[in-house]
Amino acid sequence: MRRALLTASLIVLLAGNVLADVPRTVNYQGRLTDLNGNPMANGTYAVTTTIYDSLSGGSSLWSDNYSVQTTNGYFSLILGSNAARPLNLDFTQQYYIGIAVSPDAEMSPRQPLTSVPYALNVARGAATESWSGFTDMQIISNTNEVTIIDVPFTLKDSADIFISSKSIVNPYETDIVVSTRIYIDSTLVDESNVTYFISGAPPFSMTNMGIYSDLAAGNHHAYFRVKFETGTVFDKRIFKNRLCIIAHYR
Repeated sequence: MRRALLTASLIVLLAGNVLADVPRTVNYQGRLTDLNGNPMANGTYAVTTTIYDSLSGGSSLWSDNYSVQTTNGYFSLILGSNAARPLNLDFTQQYYIGIAVSPDAEMSPRQPLTSVPYALNVARGAATESWSGFTDMQIISNTNEVTIIDVPFTLKDSADIFISSKSIVNPYETDIVVSTRIYIDSTLVDESNVTYFISGAPPFSMTNMGIYSDLAAGNHHAYFRVKFETGTVFDKRIFKNRLCIIAHYR
């Protein structure tokens, strides 16, 4: 029997440069553990995800099957990535996700999708543009705020900006406070802070998400930055970094 420690970490994934509507793809992360709370062995697992309109009972609105690779129990999958099973929900109501890991039945209780990205609910037919930035592993060897991703973008008119980021962090020390921040130009849009207490514990995910209203037309930059706030810094690693931006023209 397995169970999952599931996060509500949702990130809009963008494709292309000019979109008629926002793509319905969502990054979902969680952790598989046994009943004693120990992470499942590293390996490949068959996972079925189902989205419902109720915490229990109700109707199944969408479902798909995935093969996920775990590391220390952690996994990540992209809802809606299968072209044959598009995530064709409008995200105007509360949804709940159920997870089943073969051969077990679906785990209970279902998890609410409480952090639905703003950008999934922009007006249908509204003009949008999108940009994104990605990096592999980065090593930070000081306590300064470090820019990991810099995405330049140009707005043809004033727009509302929806921005999100995700990073996997492994600081390798105890009592380290890690901050991840996203900026539009010099304005801090969102910040996350995690205190890392356990030496040798597995990597963890940090997610930021925010909105910048009515950004003026012209050239701009979006930044994803990381800072190890305290402790002796030596070979701090972050990897699988992602920054996604959507401009919604009114």
